[in-house]
Amino acid sequence: YIVAAAMAAYILVVTHLGIGVSPDSVTYLNSAENLINGKGLTVTLDGGRPLAHYPPLYPLMLSSLAPLGVQPAECARYLNALFFAASIVLIGRIIRGCTGSAAGYVLFGVLLFSLAETVVYVYAMAWTEGPFIFFMLLALMYAGRYLESGAMPALAASAVFSSLAMLTRYAGFSIALT
Repeated sequence: YIVAAAMAAYILVVTHLGIGVSPDSVTYLNSAENLINGKGLTVTLDGGRPLAHYPPLYPLMLSSLAPLGVQPAECARYLNALFFAASIVLIGRIIRGCTGSAAGYVLFGVLLFSLAETVVYVYAMAWTEGPFIFFMLLALMYAGRYLESGAMPALAASAVFSSLAMLTRYAGFSIALT
């Protein structure tokens, strides 16, 4: 939990001047702003067309804090920090479950993920990868639990998180196949 909290704080520090953006980020942020302004999930930059080439969950998340006065770009910072911390905790739990509570393996795995330059870069950008990684890990974890126990609630949870992964990134369809 300490590593997760530290890395979430780190993301908030490195993005204090603003979250990183790319062309995809601009589309997601613009769509979230349009949703807040009552125009639905549309992309003004594309002539006001409906958001069809991108999955809808991330712009919905980016607009979720608007009632509190938080703009989508600022919301992306907080969401990324939250999803980074949650993914780190989840990775620790998965490793602990696979290794029988071997603390050294858990710490190594968590640090390997947390300190990878590419991973930190991903969480410093307004991209869908943060929530996608989290939902994907949950889907796979619950699929594993189902395979071990045959418990239908685990299969249902895996299906729900697979669906959330797909609604975050269309590449999440591969999770359903898995």
